[in-house]
Amino acid sequence: MVDGEFSVADVAVGSYLNYVPIFFPDTDLSATPNTAAYMLRCAERPAYAAAFGQGHTDAVKSKAAAALARGGSGGGGPQDMLKKLFK
Repeated sequence: MVDGEFSVADVAVGSYLNYVPIFFPDTDLSATPNTAAYMLRCAERPAYAAAFGQGHTDAVKSKAAAALARGGSGGGGPQDMLKKLFK
């Protein structure tokens, strides 16, 4: 998020995105492939599993990878995702 380097900003944003698979398991991240790719990059960092546990790390990786495999078939982008999250 900052100059192409992992920073405290990534820790802050990544920790919030960490809750998507827990609280919003039906969210289709394929509508936001950049977010899904970012979540996957965060979850692939060794310290991620140390902080959140391997089970949760695997869940985030699985959710993000599945969204990327669908290739953006989720529809209306970030606005659509937010509507679904907060309906």
